[in-house]
Amino acid sequence: MIDKKEFDNFFQYFDSVFIIDIIDMFAVQQPEIMGLLEQSIMEHDLVQIRFWAHKLRTPCGQFHDPVSSKHAALMEEAARGKILQLIDLVIPDYPDSLKKMRAELADNLIQDKIIPAKSIRSFLAGFFDTFPEENSAKLEELEKKIIADGIPEMYLDLKASSAALVDELLVMKKTLLSK
Repeated sequence: MIDKKEFDNFFQYFDSVFIIDIIDMFAVQQPEIMGLLEQSIMEHDLVQIRFWAHKLRTPCGQFHDPVSSKHAALMEEAARGKILQLIDLVIPDYPDSLKKMRAELADNLIQDKIIPAKSIRSFLAGFFDTFPEENSAKLEELEKKIIADGIPEMYLDLKASSAALVDELLVMKKTLLSK
């Protein structure tokens, strides 16, 4: 639910046409982002889950909806934690260079190495001339297990709260149009 006082305070210097445009833009983007988030979950892609949750968290925060903003932030943080958890689980099967990188970069590993690689799989594949089949199978199994632990429930919470935000914004849009 939108904190109307904060919303009004933030948007007080904008004209209603601008606010309506932003509402319309979010009303279109929210289902698209949720679809991409769902696809990322189905593909077991924690990097993209983190990205799309962040992409939704920003406008939810700007609209001063603490519930949907919190749901997006929780999902983003969970994906980040699960990426590190996954790396920590596979470290024994990888060269010492990964262990050293994990120790040196700590939490910056995601930002500095994994995101530029576009996925955990391509990041980890960079440690081998040929990515071992047993590593690929283990990685896939771990990804499924790690994502199944909480991410689907977070997705449903975020989907419901961000859809409720869209509904609330569309009511506000009608009010703005009637002025």
